[in-house]
Amino acid sequence: MKEYIIDELYSDLWERTAIIFEIISKKRVIVYFIEYDECLESGENSKKRKKGDLLKGRLTIIYLRNSPKVTGELHHQQTKENIPSPYIEATIKVSRVVDKYSVYAFSSITDEEMLIEFEEKVNYKIGDTVFVTGTLKLILNDDDEF
Repeated sequence: MKEYIIDELYSDLWERTAIIFEIISKKRVIVYFIEYDECLESGENSKKRKKGDLLKGRLTIIYLRNSPKVTGELHHQQTKENIPSPYIEATIKVSRVVDKYSVYAFSSITDEEMLIEFEEKVNYKIGDTVFVTGTLKLILNDDDEF
C-alpha cells in the first residue's frame, strides 16, 4: 500500500478520476476509484475529498483485452487531455500468476507488484513481458476489494 496526494479530482456519480502523486517517488498518474458513500453529479465538488488530501491504497490495471507478449523495457504512458482519463498503456513483467484472468506484475508505474486483471483468459508465465492497455484503478484501503 502506498500513500498518494490528490492534485486534481473529477467526479461523476460514485466514480472519481484523480491526478495523484506518490509521496515518496513523486510519480504522477491519473487513476479511477469508486467513492461508495458519496454520489455526485458530473463536475460537482466532493465534500469528502479535495486537492491536497491523502489517499492510501494500491494500484491495479483492469479491463484488459488483447495483451500481446513483447520484448523491451518496462514503461507506461498516460495522456492528460481536457478531461483526464485513467486509460493507460504499459509494458509489464509478470511476477506471479493468480488465475486464468489475473496476474501480479512489475511496471514502471510503481515499485510494488500490481494486480493486473484481464477480461479474457490469458496464459502468461512468470517472467513474461506483456504490453497492456486498460484502466489504472486505485483501490483505496477502505474498499472491500482491498
